[in-house]
This record gives sequence, structure tokens and C-alpha cells, in this order.
Amino acid sequence: MLGSALLPYHTRRSSQQNIRRFSCSFVEANNIGIICSYHALINDTVIEEFIELLKDEGKKVSLLVFHEDSSQTSQVDSNSFSKRDLNFFGYWKNDHVKVFMDKEFDFLLYLDIDYNPFISNVIAKSKAHCRMGIYQEEPKPFLELMIKPENKSIGGLIDETYNYLGKIRNND
Repeated sequence: MLGSALLPYHTRRSSQQNIRRFSCSFVEANNIGIICSYHALINDTVIEEFIELLKDEGKKVSLLVFHEDSSQTSQVDSNSFSKRDLNFFGYWKNDHVKVFMDKEFDFLLYLDIDYNPFISNVIAKSKAHCRMGIYQEEPKPFLELMIKPENKSIGGLIDETYNYLGKIRNND
């Protein structure tokens, strides 16, 4: 599919745009976006527990899930997408993805261990103020804060992410 072949070009081009990025105090943050793969979500309940923790702290949390198997996207979650949601020219046609990219999250958290070009494209095009995720050497970095957890697992990544959010909260 040509859309998938054009995806790296669109990601690179989006990461070069001059969108005003900044981070506010975590205490002042209202909207948190979380994006991950379906594989990361179902293998462990840590992401769901983390979402509940953020909601308990008074944050509005939006979740977007990427599915490798596009036949299951409508069955599992309404806020999900797959590679089938790319049009011929490499632009997203799924309304959930478009709304997610246009939302000005205070923090956008990429909670996945492995690099995914589809998720990375959504993050690069996002209007989030501060984008956080796991440290990646391979593609050109487009995250404002990259985390390299000691324990390379979803749980380790979430612990480190929450730790850094806490430091932002306490102005350390």
C-alpha cells in the first residue's frame, strides 16, 4: 500500500513543523493523552491501572490504541485504529485519530516498548504540548522527553514516566 510507504515522509515532515511545545506543571495539567498498541494493552493491566491513577488525580485521560489486526478494531474499542485507516496518500481517514491528533494535550504519553511507525506518525502530528515516551535511537526523535527505563517493560516505562511527571509536578 502506497499510504504505508509514504508514512515515514509524513512523520519526518510533521516533526519539522514549528508547533509551540512546552510543559506545564503536572498539577496544572488537565488533559493527558495515552497512545499504545493493543499488544501492550492486553499483555498487562498496568496501563489500565495507570489510567485509573491519573483519573483519581483529577486528570481527563484519552486513550488511543493501535491494532495490528485491523479486523478487531471495531470490536474491541471505539478509540482504536489500524494501518487500514490510512488513505492512499498516507493520511489518516479515521475520525478518532484526527480528533486525537488535534487535541492539545498537556502531556501525551507513548506507552509502548517497541517502535511503531503508525503510532509515531500520530505522535509527530499531535498538537500535544509535551510528548513523552521510551528512548529511541533509530528514528529521528520527535518526543520532548524520552525515558530509558532500567526495566524494559511496560510497567517499568510507566513507573519511570510517573516518576518524571512527579518531578515536573514538584518543580525538581
